[in-house]
Amino acid sequence: MDLSQRQKVGSGGPYEDLVGYSRVLVTGPFAYVAGTTAGSDGSAIPPGIVAQTRQTVEIIRQKLAQVSYTLDDVVRVRMFVMDIKRDWEQVACVMNEYFAEIKPVMTMVQVAALIDEQMLIEVEMDAVAKKASATSWKRFLSSGHKDVAESNSSSSSSIAILGSDVPYNSMASKEYLPDGTSPTPHRRTMLHQHDQQPSDPEDPAEPSFYSENVDRYAAKNHQRVTLRSLLHMCEPPLTREGLLSNAQYLCRERPVRYAKRVKLFQQLPYIVNLNPHINEVYKIYYGNFEESRKFPMVQSTRDQEQFVDMLARQSRVLRDIMPDIARGFYECQRYFGTDERSRFLDQLIKMRIGLRLLTSQYIAQYHQYQATLNGEYEKETENHRYQGIIDNRLYLAEMVHLCAQSVQAMCDMTYGQAPDFIIDGQTDVSFRYIPSHLHYMLTELLKNAFRATLLVAKDNNKHRPVLVTVSEGSGRVAIRIRDYGGGIPLKIHPRIFDYSFTTVTHHSMDDEPLPGSTDGTLGSSSGAQPPIAGLGFGLPMTKVYAEYFGGSLNLISMEGYGCDAFIELPSIDLTKAPKIQI
Repeated sequence: MDLSQRQKVGSGGPYEDLVGYSRVLVTGPFAYVAGTTAGSDGSAIPPGIVAQTRQTVEIIRQKLAQVSYTLDDVVRVRMFVMDIKRDWEQVACVMNEYFAEIKPVMTMVQVAALIDEQMLIEVEMDAVAKKASATSWKRFLSSGHKDVAESNSSSSSSIAILGSDVPYNSMASKEYLPDGTSPTPHRRTMLHQHDQQPSDPEDPAEPSFYSENVDRYAAKNHQRVTLRSLLHMCEPPLTREGLLSNAQYLCRERPVRYAKRVKLFQQLPYIVNLNPHINEVYKIYYGNFEESRKFPMVQSTRDQEQFVDMLARQSRVLRDIMPDIARGFYECQRYFGTDERSRFLDQLIKMRIGLRLLTSQYIAQYHQYQATLNGEYEKETENHRYQGIIDNRLYLAEMVHLCAQSVQAMCDMTYGQAPDFIIDGQTDVSFRYIPSHLHYMLTELLKNAFRATLLVAKDNNKHRPVLVTVSEGSGRVAIRIRDYGGGIPLKIHPRIFDYSFTTVTHHSMDDEPLPGSTDGTLGSSSGAQPPIAGLGFGLPMTKVYAEYFGGSLNLISMEGYGCDAFIELPSIDLTKAPKIQI
C-alpha cells in the first residue's frame, strides 16, 4: 500500500505528537476519526457533560471538513463515558442535535478512566464519502483495500457500485426520547424541527437552530462601554453628532449581543430547548438578531427615526419574556443541574440588563434631543432630574410606598385582604439610580414579606404590619424589609437563591401562576391568580439586579418568628462609574 495516498489531519492536541497519531486519517473513501475529547484542539475543557459532548462533536466536524467530509458522511459513532447512568440522556440529546436525520450506528460504553480527570466523554467516528466515483472505488479496491471496504460495509446498509456513483445509506439506529419511549410522528417532528432550514430565510419565526451568521457574530468581542459613557450620553448639550455616534455604536453592537444570547440557548441540553416556553423565547431572540443584523448602518435623521422604532418594538417584545423563561425552567428542572441552570440564567439576565440599559438610554437620549430642538428639554427631563433613564433624585421612601401599595392590591385580589406597612428611618433620602431596577427589587421582596405575613395569620386573621426601614451612608442607601411571617425553615434556607425553587405548592402544571412581575412590571397574570407568587425567580433575579452596580442582597431569618431582607445599593455617580462596564 502506498502510504502517500493517505490524508492525515491533526488538531494540535497535546498527545498527538507524543503518541504518534492523527486526528483524522483518510484512505480511499473512508475517513477515520481518532478518539476525541473536549480540549483535543488545545482549547480549555468546559465543565459539564453537555458542553464537553458538544465541543467534541464540533472539533470532529471541523476536522472532517478539512478533508471535505461532513457529519452526513458519518456511518459509526462510538462514545466512551465516565458515568453512563448519569450522563447518557444528556449525551443522547446532544447527539440527536447532530444526527437525528443521519442516523449512523452508535455505541455508548462506560469506561473506568480517561487520560485527563476533567474529561467526561471521548468520541470516535468513522465516515464514508456519500458519493464516490466507480473509478475511485475500483482503484481503491485494486490497491489491496478490499478487506477494509468489506469491513466498513457492515457498518452501513448498502455499499454497491452501480453506474457512475456509489451511494450509501447508513444503518438506522432506533430513535428514543430521553424518557425511554419511542416518539410518535408528531413528537419526532418536534425533535427534528431545529435541524431544518427555515422555509423563508427572511422569516424569524422559523429559525434554524444553528446558523453561520449567529456563529460569526457571536465570535466577535463585546464593545463594552463604561457607566461613565452611559451617563454622559444624556448630559447637555445634546448634539446631532453625539446622537448619531451612539446610534451607530448600537447598530454594530446589538447583533453581536443578540448572537451571544442565541448561542447561550444553543448550549442548553437539547431537550430543554424543545420546551415550548423556552423555544418561544429563543425564537424572539433569534428574530431580534436577524432584524438587527440586517438593519443598515444609521446615517441620517430618517435612519435614526426608523432605528428608534425598531428598538422600541424589540424592547416591547422582550419585556415580558421572563415569565416564559421561569415556567420553562421550572418544567425542565430534571434535565440539568442547579449549578448549570444558575450559570445560564445569571449570564442571560446580566446580558439582558446590559443591552436594555444601552438601548433605553439611547432612546431616552433621542427623545431628549428632540425635546431640545423643540425648546422643551426642561419639561422632558423634569428640570434635569432625569439623565436618560437615570433618576438623579430618586426618593427612596416614595418608591417603597408606591411598590407597597401595588403589592397590597395584589394581596387583596389573591387573598381578600392585605397587611399594612410602615416606612421609617431616613424617609427624606434620595439617591441616583434607575427607577425600574429599584421598583422590581422592592416589589419582589415586598411580595414575599406580605405573603408570608398573611399565610401565618390565616388562622387567627390577625397580622402585624410589614416594617420597611430606609437609611443612607457613605454614598450608599440601605433598605430593610422586616416581616413577622414565621421565617424561612432552616432546611430550605440554602436554596432560597436557587432558580426554580419555590415554596408555593402547585397541584398540577396547569394551575401554576405566572410570575407576572418578573421583569419589574406589575400586570395581570394569564393564570387564574394574580402574580403574588411565582416559579422561584424573584429572589435570584433580585440578587442579580442588586449586584449589577455593586450592591448586595442578604436575608436573615428567625424560624418561627420572621425574616429581615437587607438590600444595599450604591448611588450611581461618576466617582464609581469608571469601574463598571456594560
